[in-house]
Amino acid sequence: MGVSFASRPPLVAKMYLDGKIGNDRIYANIGEIISGRKRGRENDKERIYYSPIGLGSEDIAVAYYVFKKAQSCKIGKKVKLWDSVDSS
Repeated sequence: MGVSFASRPPLVAKMYLDGKIGNDRIYANIGEIISGRKRGRENDKERIYYSPIGLGSEDIAVAYYVFKKAQSCKIGKKVKLWDSVDSS
């Protein structure tokens, strides 16, 4: 399979690598949902399992893509995260 981890793989990834979760139990990955190729959850009985594998820089790149896509589609909502920035 060629997957390597710096230390131990996260639990969901380990279960997958050990054959405890098969491809038949995986509906989509986050990229397929974000791109619209597959739908996200459709009811409260469906579950999302997240396995944080990768680099923070990849997360930033994906977040930027989603942000720009939302801007171009004129969707989304501005959210105030804090009243002021403490630069100390």
